[in-house]
Amino acid sequence: MTSIQDDNRIPSLPERKQARLARQKQIRRRTLLALCLILAGGAAAIAGFMVLDARGLLAPGELGRLLSSVRVQGSHVAGPSSDQASARPDGTGNSTEGSSTNAGSADSASAGSGASAGNTPEAGASVSYSVPQDNTDYGSGEITLAVPSEISGVMQDAVSAYTEALPGMANMTVTVTEESGTDVLSAYSGTDDLPDLYVFQSEDRALLRAKSALATEHDDDVCFPLTLDGGYFLYYDSSVIQDVSTLDSILAACEASGRTFNMELTSGWYQMAFFLGAGCQAEYTVSDDGSVAAGSMTLASDSGVAAMKAMIHLASSSAFSDISMAALADRPAAIISGIWDRGAAKELFGSGYAAAKLPSFTVDGAVYPMGSLVEGRMLGVKPQENALKQKACTALARWLSSPAQELALYRKAGWVPADDTVLTENDSAGTDVSAASLTEETDPAIKALAAQNAAGSLRGVYPQDFWSFLTAFGDNILAGKYQNADDSTLLSALQELQSDCASAADHAGDASNW
Repeated sequence: MTSIQDDNRIPSLPERKQARLARQKQIRRRTLLALCLILAGGAAAIAGFMVLDARGLLAPGELGRLLSSVRVQGSHVAGPSSDQASARPDGTGNSTEGSSTNAGSADSASAGSGASAGNTPEAGASVSYSVPQDNTDYGSGEITLAVPSEISGVMQDAVSAYTEALPGMANMTVTVTEESGTDVLSAYSGTDDLPDLYVFQSEDRALLRAKSALATEHDDDVCFPLTLDGGYFLYYDSSVIQDVSTLDSILAACEASGRTFNMELTSGWYQMAFFLGAGCQAEYTVSDDGSVAAGSMTLASDSGVAAMKAMIHLASSSAFSDISMAALADRPAAIISGIWDRGAAKELFGSGYAAAKLPSFTVDGAVYPMGSLVEGRMLGVKPQENALKQKACTALARWLSSPAQELALYRKAGWVPADDTVLTENDSAGTDVSAASLTEETDPAIKALAAQNAAGSLRGVYPQDFWSFLTAFGDNILAGKYQNADDSTLLSALQELQSDCASAADHAGDASNW
């Protein structure tokens, strides 16, 4: 929790900038300290990272990047977005030598994914594919495919099935390489260095388009969703809370039972649940040169005031706790977190374990559904000079992101499908998996994620300063700065916040190193 400020004076712009720089320096210092914990053991590193995240000292998505660097056998911890931004020793991104597959291959190089058995829903599930008929002769050549290490095995299996089933791919070699993450703009120096097919974070799509890293077809980017598992929803103890439809009913149950409601209001990522739910917009655009500019900003509005009132009301509850990780929560009955927290939530709530989409909140008699930022990973296709190779790459990418493959990625590596019908309509997905693997798909967390994604907004590009300003805004709410403030005062605070957020683009510059 943040400390209570002694005065209500609004800091000047130089003071805010100085405070922001000091906070960023603190983040870097503490992150370096946490990274050092890896040398002492994975469990200690995870504990350190979680503490930093709970204190609001990590940027959105940073916890996922750090946790993904710590591999603890059987751990159920995974990051909110698997965009692990790490560099190769030569400075171009971490990669390993790949295995090649062509029509003459008998078997794929590995079975299943690179993830440990404890991290996947059904790591031992067998998958067979029904490859669609394709009579195209794609000629000869080589296609390179770079994927995160945890899905390299299942992707290799799918590539093998595809190339072996299509005579037109007989002379086309597909090489699969492993990458440490999906931060393409940091891992590669430009389009010449980029693989033909690659996995990237959904929020980087506009940047990759601006850098001419995505092929286009009918004026649209050639890229395909693989998973949308980076959003958040509600975990709760059903023995304590029966009505999860409204925030007030949840808080009432928590207060009555002496248990806590956990949501990280010092994180702009979670704050957006209120702003988006009330109908606000806070977006940025990407120009052709890759620079970021402020887009639609409506935080300073009646809708923003409603969102702010809801946050103030939540923070004033005796049950409220500014935590977003189940492992750190104190006597929790409800936690707003994501799919990465599923194992810890199951252990914490036991027989009462349940999950649901986010509740609605009421302000001045009006009811608003809580929103969320939705994140995921996509498979992109690099532009090709050879039209036939371009066609081959697009066809392969479409297959690798098909419902059949999304289901395989879930069952082998735990990547929740972007298509929320895949798990409920698996018979039409073209796969055959043992019946034992179907039990995990009844997990309420999977259903809650899909339901909340439908009510959420796909995350775009945000400058780092945007999150810093929202963190300071959340600090002030938790400090009680706006308690009992009138609408005019709240609107003034939101006007200042909106001005700061709009100015964040001025310091963002080119959002990549290309």
